[in-house]
Amino acid sequence: DLHGRSDHVELPRLIERVTWAQIRRDFLRLAPFHFREVDEGQLNLSEAFYEAVDKAGMLACFRVKKHHLIGYNLLLIMERPHTGEKVALCDAVYLLPRYRGCGYGQLLLFGVEEILKADGVVSVTYGVRPKRDFSGTLKRGGYSVTETHYIKRL
Repeated sequence: DLHGRSDHVELPRLIERVTWAQIRRDFLRLAPFHFREVDEGQLNLSEAFYEAVDKAGMLACFRVKKHHLIGYNLLLIMERPHTGEKVALCDAVYLLPRYRGCGYGQLLLFGVEEILKADGVVSVTYGVRPKRDFSGTLKRGGYSVTETHYIKRL
């Protein structure tokens, strides 16, 4: 059971790798909520970008559904120019607030690792914003801090 909840499910069966076309509509519906939680300013999604990187095989889309979409993890897949290693960089990861603390977030973060590894990906990078810090979860999952980025809006 999920921390005392009566709706017993096996979490690994809930995660699904999909194409951009399969997640597009639900992603566009949830993205404004996601953006309001983590950022300031105006959301300006480029559907053309997602379509292009998906078509090029450089986008890995994962979703968790429970009658409807409750979370997603979109990762950009690329080859590092100085090592030739295939790596994944998280573009967007989000879980509806009412499903947090039940294992779904860990599934979105860590449930994708074996799938990516089977595709030849050797590392996954997540950016953590101070406003929505989930670094504790990442550290418990075996992630470590390797760089600190400073951003200045121009």
